[in-house]
Amino acid sequence: LSTYNTSSAALLTQKPSSWSHEEACCMPVIFVTVEEALGDLAKLKPKERVLIHAAAGGVGLVAIQYAKFIGAEVYATAGAEEKHEFLRSLGVKYITSSRNGNKFEEDMKTFLKEQGAEGIDVVLNSLSHDDYIGRSLALL
Repeated sequence: LSTYNTSSAALLTQKPSSWSHEEACCMPVIFVTVEEALGDLAKLKPKERVLIHAAAGGVGLVAIQYAKFIGAEVYATAGAEEKHEFLRSLGVKYITSSRNGNKFEEDMKTFLKEQGAEGIDVVLNSLSHDDYIGRSLALL
């Protein structure tokens, strides 16, 4: 192992003192995951609708930042009401349940009808329970 490494300063930042080395080394993985999923694979564009499951988690929060930067419309799922409130504080307007598939389906239909939209353009999914994969794909 090297003691030192050189890199572009734009790619570096100091590790927050409250983070362990293990926590700090995971952070780039989250950003790379979002860039790969929404940038390289989905090629998310302005005004497209993106559904971000588990939006209050690490990947979800970075995905919201990415989508807003691009100019996409964010639809999100989260579990607890406190997480819904947190997402609202970030400017996310359309938030539904990541715990109740029927509520998710009903809310998404309502959201899309309000927007006069036929469906979602992109789904970033991490949920496997309650048939969320099938329910999400049906919105595309």
